[in-house]
Amino acid sequence: MKNYLIYYLLITLSIFLNSCSEGFKEEYSKFYIVLKEVTAITTPTTDTTPDYTFSSNESGAITYGGSCSSSTTSAISGNNTITLNTLSVRTYTDCTITVSKTMRTNKSETTLSDSLTITSFTVSSSDDSSSDDSSSSGSGVFVAVGNNGAIIRSTDNGTTWDNATSPTNNNLAWGAGITFGNYTFVAVGSSGTIIRSTDNGSSFDNVTKVDSTTLNGVAFGNNTFVAVGASGKIVRSTDNGSTFSAVTRPITNGINGVTFGNNTFVAVGDS
Repeated sequence: MKNYLIYYLLITLSIFLNSCSEGFKEEYSKFYIVLKEVTAITTPTTDTTPDYTFSSNESGAITYGGSCSSSTTSAISGNNTITLNTLSVRTYTDCTITVSKTMRTNKSETTLSDSLTITSFTVSSSDDSSSDDSSSSGSGVFVAVGNNGAIIRSTDNGTTWDNATSPTNNNLAWGAGITFGNYTFVAVGSSGTIIRSTDNGSSFDNVTKVDSTTLNGVAFGNNTFVAVGASGKIVRSTDNGSTFSAVTRPITNGINGVTFGNNTFVAVGDS
């Protein structure tokens, strides 16, 4: 009889403990953390300490991942605006925010958390958006082009260079054949080739060419790209290099280069 009683007590205790455990799980399941982006960082921006706003449905501790950090280490329930620590001039794609909170009862504890990836953004130097010459540098990046569609790129002031993926095998014009303006690289070359990059020269895409006339130079000014070439060819773009159209040519001689200054484009070429 005593053995049956002990067995009964053990079964009762097991049921009680399981019930408590399930109760704890059910209690924790009522809590969760959800993060949402409220205001993304303007891109491109010249602010090296930009603000970012996100919402959290719970208060908790903030940790940062990737290339961004902030002195703000706690979140409230509701909207949170943080100021990022000083950033360098480049594009940021890996910045994350995590909010975590430890929940405790008399018997156990668990940590709840959620993470949010900040929408990618670019920090640019103050003069990047209004480049008015035929420089092949911008946003802290140098890009050079050459024969057979060759493109090389440097992000450390020209100390080291890497090959960039090119969308063409046509020759790209040396020297004046590439320019930077309004956060965009545009390069031109043989057979009317026009290519552009909007991600700091990491990748280039072909732009629909006007015709097959070779282009020898390109410049940017007043939110306009102008390219010149053989037989007096002149084309221009007013939509950040997305499309180009022909301009009435004043001559039929070849034009070898173009530049911009004092609100004026000037081109030179063959006699």
